[in-house]
Formats: sequence, structure tokens, C-alpha cells
Amino acid sequence: MPKRRKHPFGTQFDERRTKEGWGEIKVLLDNPTNSHIESGSTHYDHLLAIARDSHKPFPIKYLNPKLKETAFPRGRAYFGFVFDQIEKVLINYPELRWWLEGNGLVVDEVPPTLDSLSHFDRIVGPLSVELLQNGRLSRDAVNSIAQTIDANGFKLKKILQPKEWEEVVAQNRRRTGNKIVTFTDAAKCPTLHELVRHTIYRARKEYKDALNLPS
Repeated sequence: MPKRRKHPFGTQFDERRTKEGWGEIKVLLDNPTNSHIESGSTHYDHLLAIARDSHKPFPIKYLNPKLKETAFPRGRAYFGFVFDQIEKVLINYPELRWWLEGNGLVVDEVPPTLDSLSHFDRIVGPLSVELLQNGRLSRDAVNSIAQTIDANGFKLKKILQPKEWEEVVAQNRRRTGNKIVTFTDAAKCPTLHELVRHTIYRARKEYKDALNLPS
């Protein structure tokens, strides 16, 4: 496995996922923390305290359950810039990475096989596999995935292929009401629903190919 490039925020910081997840990197700059945690706490508790007690507190979106596996008999203290303190915890978990998304800090495993996938494929791929029934996504499943796509900030024009976007533009020209601007809008439109379905299927294929899953 190639050696990870040293990043100013540490070797386990994932800059790519921070950018793709619309993370606010400014929260890591000039942001010290001063945390004192009681005995019996876990690394999960430590990260919660680091975020909570920082000069510019920030939310937690997800922390991997592995961080709860060991409780320490003595208290711990974390003092310094938040990125250094997060790395101080994560160095104990070489398989974990950390990054920021628009709604908080994420600490999780990142399978190497998924590194080549786009952020869109990593979000939509597993959802499409989970919701597939009898070899096909139901209309409700497509609508649900479309809502998740929008919630993660993906823009319809940027994800669709050029000819697909032309279909949306043509549909908007014919409309007299609200224009179609989101995946949810497109999924609810009778003439564009299948277009959204095919976009999801592409992500599903990329995801399954990356994990070498059967078709």
C-alpha cells in the first residue's frame, strides 16, 4: 500500500472527503481546545469533548463505534489545536480517517477499494444496493434516494450527463410552473423519473465494481 502523504492536519486527515462533503476547513484553523476528561472515558468521549471544548465548537456527524471499545482507568487532557488533538486520538486507529462535512466531524473507516469512487457514487451506490428489490428500484426507492442526493448538496446539472441535462432544460422550457432544479424535482416528474433512475444505476454499478460485488 502506498505511503500516505503528510498533510498539515495530519496523516489521517482526509482532505478529499472534506472538500466533497462541503466541510468548513476554517474550523480547524486558529482553533485550540482545552479538554479534561474523567476516568472511565473512551476515545469516543474524548473526540466529543475536543469538539465541544474548542475555541470554535463544532458538531459531530459520525464517530466510528471502534472508538468506544476501550475505557481508560485514568482521566485524559487535550490541549492545543484541534487537528493535533484529533490526530493524537486517531493515531491509535490506523484504519480510521477523519474529515469534516457540512454538518460536522466524521471519523470512520474508508475501504481502499472505494477511494477511486466519486463522492456521489460512494453515497448513492450503497443506498441503491440496499433498496433494490427483485432486481429493480421501486419508484418510492428512487424518490427516497433522490432526496438523499439533494440533502448531500449534489447539483443536478453537475451530476447528469450533458444529453440528460438537455432533457431537463427542454422539460423546463415546456413547464409553466416551478422549474426542475433538484433530483427530487426530477424524480417526481413523470418524463424524467427514469433519467434519475439510470443515474442511480450508474452509481450502483461503479460501487459494485469497486467492491467486486456480483451484478
